[in-house]
Amino acid sequence: MGANGSPLPHSLVIDSVRTPDQSRFVKIPEFYANHKGDKVNNLKKKFASFLIKARNRKELERVFGNETDNLLQAKHEGLVLFTQRNQYNEIVYILLPKPPKGIRLLPKRYEYHIGKDERGNEQPYLLVKIPNFKGKVVVAPLFDIHYGHKTHNFEKFMGYIRWIRETPNVYAILGGDVMENALDDGRGMSYDQEHPPMAQLDRMTEILSTISHKILASTPGN
Repeated sequence: MGANGSPLPHSLVIDSVRTPDQSRFVKIPEFYANHKGDKVNNLKKKFASFLIKARNRKELERVFGNETDNLLQAKHEGLVLFTQRNQYNEIVYILLPKPPKGIRLLPKRYEYHIGKDERGNEQPYLLVKIPNFKGKVVVAPLFDIHYGHKTHNFEKFMGYIRWIRETPNVYAILGGDVMENALDDGRGMSYDQEHPPMAQLDRMTEILSTISHKILASTPGN
């Protein structure tokens, strides 16, 4: 999970959910005045489709030019904007579906900040501090879960979830391939799935929300 209890996208070191530089924005009413009706909707649809995958600022400006900041600030129905860091320590943006209704996230059980070098430049690593804690810390790697595949061992997985949730000194790190998420495009065995991808996403969001306050970081899959 990301900062402020937000759910982690499929990626690298998570950064706090940032608001782009406010000085670069035109006012939202002015933005809509310049792009009326269908043109606004089409632009936002294109933007949402483009941000299914995490993109850096150069990629956004290459496609959307001067409207990039306004589109980052705009509301996108049913979606939430998150920022992350890629392998080059660049801030990247992604739009993800809002979590299912009724999910309640507990306060973080730790503090963190982005590492910096001697010049104050942010580095691609996360420093985590677990306050008021004595003794051994156990970090459980939850990698290659492949929830949704017919051979996924759901009972064993939920046993790990309960152990992490109920044991004070246990924390978790998410790895790649949390869900099977096989699509009919050659990138997976869609016929080996017991649940469609969106059902996998909703259910996994519900499950991980119960330990979100103890997930320290996430790494990408293939």
